[in-house]
Amino acid sequence: MLTSLTEDKQSHVVLYGANIGQNKSNVSMEKSIHIMLPERYRADNRAIELSLGGSLFKDKEGSVSILF
Repeated sequence: MLTSLTEDKQSHVVLYGANIGQNKSNVSMEKSIHIMLPERYRADNRAIELSLGGSLFKDKEGSVSILF
């Protein structure tokens, strides 16, 4: 239940976006919030956004890593 979340369960949302092969990154604050619940909740209304937008780097393996 969300009302049982305490202050120590806050997390800052860090979004990292990079192309995977020919596919564009599809990360968003909204999706991240839903993934965190019900164990954690956002500490701030804004996310820290990191990306390789405009980079010439291309992923040739097409692999994805998700870190928590």
